[in-house]
Amino acid sequence: MRRTRQATCKHGTPGRHPRAPQIQRLFPPFQKLASDRHGRRDGYGLGLAIVNAVVQAHHATLTADAGVDGGLNVAIRFDSQSA
Repeated sequence: MRRTRQATCKHGTPGRHPRAPQIQRLFPPFQKLASDRHGRRDGYGLGLAIVNAVVQAHHATLTADAGVDGGLNVAIRFDSQSA
């Protein structure tokens, strides 16, 4: 019998809701939403691209959605099977 174990890491950020079509745009390298969304222009749009690459390398699952109270919620789920 195989058992599946999971570990989930969740992170939420404050701010305005990103629109659903914009969320998937955040994962390729050098993609940023409008700078006026958070009032800053720094950064290169690599943060979530790096997270996505690490998640894929570990065969994990990355999901993102608009937070109920604003901002962005990101979750990474690692699954492990053992006999």
